[in-house]
Amino acid sequence: MLRHLLGCALGLLWVGAAAAQPLTVDEDPEPRALALTNPRGLVLGRARELDRGRWALGAAYSLSERPAALRVPSPDPGGRTALIIARRQSLTLTLGAGLPRRWDLELRLPLYLRQDGAGSDALASSQAPPLVRAAPADPALTVGRALLGDASSLLALRAHAELRAPLGDRAALATLGTPSLTPALTAELLLAPCSVQAELGLRWRARRRDAAGQHASTAEPALGVACALWWRLRLGAELWLTLPLYAAPATGPQQVPVASEWLVSLRAHPWRAHPWEPFLAGGTALPLTRAPGASPDAERRSAFGTARLRLVAGLSAQF
Repeated sequence: MLRHLLGCALGLLWVGAAAAQPLTVDEDPEPRALALTNPRGLVLGRARELDRGRWALGAAYSLSERPAALRVPSPDPGGRTALIIARRQSLTLTLGAGLPRRWDLELRLPLYLRQDGAGSDALASSQAPPLVRAAPADPALTVGRALLGDASSLLALRAHAELRAPLGDRAALATLGTPSLTPALTAELLLAPCSVQAELGLRWRARRRDAAGQHASTAEPALGVACALWWRLRLGAELWLTLPLYAAPATGPQQVPVASEWLVSLRAHPWRAHPWEPFLAGGTALPLTRAPGASPDAERRSAFGTARLRLVAGLSAQF
C-alpha cells in the first residue's frame, strides 16, 4: 500500500512540475508588489490546543524551485521568463506554549538562507544583478483557543489568529511590506486510522497592486488528510488556496489569480522515549490561473508566488 501511495505522489509531483508554467503579464508590475508571502507551514493550523504548561519546538528546511517567475514582453514572439527568484532555501523556526483556559501561543521565525535570481530588476533586463541571497523574513505570532474537543475527541475545532510584522528585508523580497492579520478556524475529524482537517482563514492587509490587479485581502481555505501506517509512520496530504479579495478591480476583463499548492508528507515517531518527530514533504503549484485579460479558453498557469517544486524536511516535538 505504501509503495502505491508513494508512486502516486511521485507521479503527481512530475505532472505538477511540468504543468506549472509562469504567469504572463502585459505590463511591468510595481517593484513593491514583488514581496512574496512566506509559504504556509507543512501542516494546517492545529485543531487541538497545546496543553497548559507544554512547549512545542520545530524547525523546517524548505527548498522552493521558481517561487517567483513571470513571463514578460520581449522582442521574442513568446516573450521571456523573468526569474525574479529562481530558487530559494529557507529555514523556519517555531516555538509554541500552552496557556491556561485552552489558549496557546506560537512564534514563527522564517529565515531565507540562500536565494538565486535577479529580484524585481529581472522584469526590466535579462542581465540584472543578483538578488540579496540571505535575509530574515517577516516573523509571525499566532494566538489560538480551542473551542471544541480535546486530544481524544472525534471532532475538534480551534480558532486562531496570526499577526505578521513587516520586519523582513525588503531588498530580498522577504516582507509583505505591511502588517497582516489572519483570523482562521481549523476543524479536525478523526476517522481512525485517518484524520481530516479543514481550515478557512482571511488575511487582512493594506491595499496593494500586483501583476494581476489591485487587491488587499485574501481568503485562504485549506484541506488536509493524514493516515497512520505501520512502523509509527503517518502519511499526509494537504491542499491550500489563496483567493484575492479585490479592493479596486482593474478596468476591462480581469482574471482572479488563484494561488494553490499541494504537499504530500511523511511523518515518523521512531523513538518511544523521545518526543522528536522527523518529517519529509514535497509538492508543487497547481495551474489554476489565467493571464490578465486572457480569454476563458486560454491556458491556465501557476500563480505568482507559488513554487514549481517545493521540498521540506524538519523536526518537531512537544514537551
